[in-house]
Amino acid sequence: MSPKQVALSSLASVAGVFCALLVGCSSSGDTGGGGTGGDVAFHAEADVLPGFSYDTGPRPSAASPAQVSLKLSAAGARIVETTGSVSAGKLTGKAGAGTYKLDMHVKMEGHLKVDAGTVHFDGDLPGVKNVDIPVVGSAAFDGFLLDGDPALVTAGIPETKLPDIPLGTVPGHLSLTVVAGSQITSSFHGGCVSTHGGEATFAGTTETQGTIILKGSIVLDIPLFSKTFDLAPLTVTVPKSTKSIASSAVAASGAADGTNGTCGDAADGGAPGADGGNLDPNVLPGQTDSGTNDAAATGSVAAVTVDGSVMEAHVTSVQSSADGTVSAYVAVEGPGVRAGSTFLVSGKAAGSGCASGGSVLFLDSNGAGVSRALSPATDGGGCGLTITKAPSGAGGPFTGSFSGYVTDSTYAVMRRIEATFDVIE
Repeated sequence: MSPKQVALSSLASVAGVFCALLVGCSSSGDTGGGGTGGDVAFHAEADVLPGFSYDTGPRPSAASPAQVSLKLSAAGARIVETTGSVSAGKLTGKAGAGTYKLDMHVKMEGHLKVDAGTVHFDGDLPGVKNVDIPVVGSAAFDGFLLDGDPALVTAGIPETKLPDIPLGTVPGHLSLTVVAGSQITSSFHGGCVSTHGGEATFAGTTETQGTIILKGSIVLDIPLFSKTFDLAPLTVTVPKSTKSIASSAVAASGAADGTNGTCGDAADGGAPGADGGNLDPNVLPGQTDSGTNDAAATGSVAAVTVDGSVMEAHVTSVQSSADGTVSAYVAVEGPGVRAGSTFLVSGKAAGSGCASGGSVLFLDSNGAGVSRALSPATDGGGCGLTITKAPSGAGGPFTGSFSGYVTDSTYAVMRRIEATFDVIE
């Protein structure tokens, strides 16, 4: 099958209210409905780029009387819709029935610092929150797309000047322009169709990446100090994000139990290689390995402190591999830690240290790579990991703690981590 491509060259509205998808779209908000007769309709919807965040830092230079910092994030959804038909007990995809949609909205937060004339200001820039840069497109595909090339959306943003953004109590405005060459690509490939007890689910994998280029200026209209400070062009790289997406179970009357495609054991329906389907601690989420993934059971808890700051922490998944290693992924966010970062602890036997297959990683949300360092000698030479309970046989509690240093996935920052975990495999 040839790649399905859609080139988008529109930016209908670049300023307005927050996208309703901020509260309406959720990676767990999948819905679907089975059709009557022989048709089965699938609908899967998930957050477009969960965890994506980019901070420009103060611009222009520190010597400038006016500086602005921008923090970019993404709202919106990835949406998959397709239809299958049941014939002689077999569920198959219908030709031309599938659509993959990208509905992404680039959002911003801003901070302004001005020390010019009689004006001294250092605070948030509320007007930036009204910026909404839509990046949308869709691509058609056949049936369940279990074979062949993925459905590909290529959404290019033409050079467009955004409406001027007031500087709040400071006389003047911020001027921003989306520069030509800005583009987001997103693809979808089917992974698994599973039928059981008269119900069916459909799952697959998406990949999203791209570049957003901005330029702008700070315009001050202060009496006796009316000046413009240009911001050098800024290239924001959206790193490749590989995520699973799955429909909820829908009625599939007459379809025999079975699976079609590469169906893993992921509780969210994801196939191996989809986000959360990896087990190897040396593989980033989204990369491929041969493990299985179980969603974290109710009651799983973890507490994480990074460099002395208490993080918001929650267990996102618990995974087990063939050699008995159990891995707990804990999403962390807090002072100095980007949203979407992950603390990962693995082990397969109770005890202290890392001699029994234990390891600890801190996965920075930029996904630049994985630290292989467990805990350097600055922690006294030990691994710093203690496993008090390890699952065995059919599973059970995975409990322990970590106290030590690791480098994050940029290999650039040494972090002191104190963590406890009590999860159910």
